[in-house]
Amino acid sequence: AVTEFYRKHREEFLTPETIQAAHIVKHVNEDATEEAAREGIAEAERRLAAGEDFATVADSVSDCPGRGGDLGTFGRGSMVEEFDEAVFALQPGHHSPVFRTVFGFHIARLIARHPEGIRPLNEVRGEIEQHLYEEARREEMERYVDALKEKADIRKVAAAG
Repeated sequence: AVTEFYRKHREEFLTPETIQAAHIVKHVNEDATEEAAREGIAEAERRLAAGEDFATVADSVSDCPGRGGDLGTFGRGSMVEEFDEAVFALQPGHHSPVFRTVFGFHIARLIARHPEGIRPLNEVRGEIEQHLYEEARREEMERYVDALKEKADIRKVAAAG
């Protein structure tokens, strides 16, 4: 039943392209001037050009340190447009030049790209089993209620008064 459901509903298991990326950011806001942010991102750019590890630079220079700047996995439209444009254009293992968003200056690195595709059966089997169980349970409950209705002796009682 699971395999049959999967075959008939494959389009329900389509996943969009996603990427895993990291970034170095220097904010421009009430606490940080544009000039200070430019200087900070230039330092990161110099260190990367000298061959220093992206995660190390991110953790020591970025205004969002930790996890080597890793943002996790996300799809198009999850980030601001300028960020999407810069990151989705990269190849895994490469980093972008400096770019600007409303938040400040960034350098982004593409860690991995996960193409659009149908999730494999072994990945969705549990979801399908749960769905089929719930569907069977609902159908059984409906049959039970229908059987109770058939046996019921329902009469209209006149209101007193």
